Amino acid sequence: MSVAAETAGFGLDDRPVSVDFPIVRGEGYFVFIKQDVSDFR
Repeated sequence: MSVAAETAGFGLDDRPVSVDFPIVRGEGYFVFIKQDVSDFR
């Protein structure tokens, strides 16, 4: 079994820093949020 991982984040200027990767139905994702988000489902 092999595992592929991509990461995304924000730079010091609050702009996204990552490579584009697809969000695929049926796959699992880990989400870590450092601050409260009022409208997250």
